[in-house]
Amino acid sequence: MNPLRVAVIGAGHLGRIHARLLGEVENVDVVAIVDPVEPARRAIADAAGAVHAARIEDAPEIDAAVVAAPTALHHRLVKQLLQAGVHVLVEKPIAENTWQADELLAAAAGTQTVLQVGHSERFNPAWTVARQEIESPTWINAVRCGPYSFRSTEVGVVLDLMIHDIDLVLDLVQSPPEQIEATGGVVFGPHEDWAQASIRFADGCWATFVASRVEVEGRRRMQIRSSQTCADLDFGAGAARFVTRRPAANHFRPDEVAIADRADWKERLFSDLLEIDEREPSSWNAILDEQRDFVDAIKRGEAPRVSGRQGRDALAVAERIIDQITNGRGGLRRAG
Repeated sequence: MNPLRVAVIGAGHLGRIHARLLGEVENVDVVAIVDPVEPARRAIADAAGAVHAARIEDAPEIDAAVVAAPTALHHRLVKQLLQAGVHVLVEKPIAENTWQADELLAAAAGTQTVLQVGHSERFNPAWTVARQEIESPTWINAVRCGPYSFRSTEVGVVLDLMIHDIDLVLDLVQSPPEQIEATGGVVFGPHEDWAQASIRFADGCWATFVASRVEVEGRRRMQIRSSQTCADLDFGAGAARFVTRRPAANHFRPDEVAIADRADWKERLFSDLLEIDEREPSSWNAILDEQRDFVDAIKRGEAPRVSGRQGRDALAVAERIIDQITNGRGGLRRAG
């Protein structure tokens, strides 16, 4: 099979990462870097051994593209590529709004091309194992915070950070959101820089989200509770901890423990009643794994792990959260 000819559209921070990692993907040839800024695209193209161009029309023939341009350009660029029969991996969010996303889904269906959305946390080893271990969650709490990066300033923190966790929760819960409440505020603007949201799903699960890009330290954590399992995920480390009940816990009555025995039972809690399972990865790269999934989907003619439809669904929930923040009680609040 001939190597897949791939172009990277966008020569910013993520474009540079994608171009470098694509060089490690089997049977892929990075043939072009496309960006209107000549010095930026030239530097990445020289490192990748590719040509560079200001426009897609000026690039050599390609089979697939990774779109890492600003969100405001996703709709136009991805639609152009899909209509030309080019498979696309587009960074999250899939587009600025759902009607744009719907047009991209239609374009992909019309040309039978792969449309994948770069929700890279789906490839985080903490999530991979959690997805296998947890069924029917009842409560989820997601926190995703960090210092101001000066990237993705054309969107607010909901589309910049929170949408990662929205996508993960939708992947796990598999039930439509029924009630959404949210608040947020501006620190630098013009969009929200911090946000909080809660979602009640039709199956009874509750999920809460906290996202901020004006924190001193970064945190990417999620807690998940079900009737059988308590999970704590650290996406930064790719680690997961699961706490489950041992068989003896099914018949244990805390209210019947004598006062004199309480200290002993506290020491025996995790040896006799609860089991801790710690999972830590040896090494991993979520972006490289999503690139390989993209290439495999093209070869197999199947949907990728994060399809355009799933990217669209995450965006639809994010839109509802942003609407609550912008148009809800008190509107968008500026700090100070």
